[in-house]
Amino acid sequence: MNLLWGEGVSPHSKTEFVIDRILAKFEKFLDLVTSGILAGLLLIVWAQVVSRYVLNSSLPWTEEAARYLMIWGVLLGVNLAFLNGYLISINFITDKLPERVQAVMGLVRKLCALFYTGILAYYGVFLAIMGARMESPAMGIQYTWVFAAVPIGAALLGLWAFYATPTVFVFGAFAGYFPGAIYDDLVQIP
Repeated sequence: MNLLWGEGVSPHSKTEFVIDRILAKFEKFLDLVTSGILAGLLLIVWAQVVSRYVLNSSLPWTEEAARYLMIWGVLLGVNLAFLNGYLISINFITDKLPERVQAVMGLVRKLCALFYTGILAYYGVFLAIMGARMESPAMGIQYTWVFAAVPIGAALLGLWAFYATPTVFVFGAFAGYFPGAIYDDLVQIP
């Protein structure tokens, strides 16, 4: 499903249709990567349980690998949650406000998301650079590969928030027009 317009409804120009298609393909790729991370996490934890309780010999690297995959899975998975509108939103008060005010609040939420993801990506780069001097004890990999999840996940989330923000601004509160039945998607994506 498209981040902003749902299925088959879009006032976008031809260029924006191309952007929509690129983002949809990237979303599918992100879904495959996140699914692969989840499958790898499941297999690693399963191997640890079998080795510990059946073979009475623990694998030293599985706990670290599971932790690092969990970090990557969460920071990439939050992007899928954002794209599909699955992030938690408390809107029992905003639902009672006029549509224009709800749209302004949606714009403010997206601008806050842009600000937060910008800070997270900026400092995440420094964290990843610091990780080059450290090595994980069991697996022997540089922490850069683990910490890189922070700036990458934040930058992707910022990309989605950036892509959503102008549309809310133009077609939402200040135009008084919401295309199709996607008003709820625009307002409720935090």
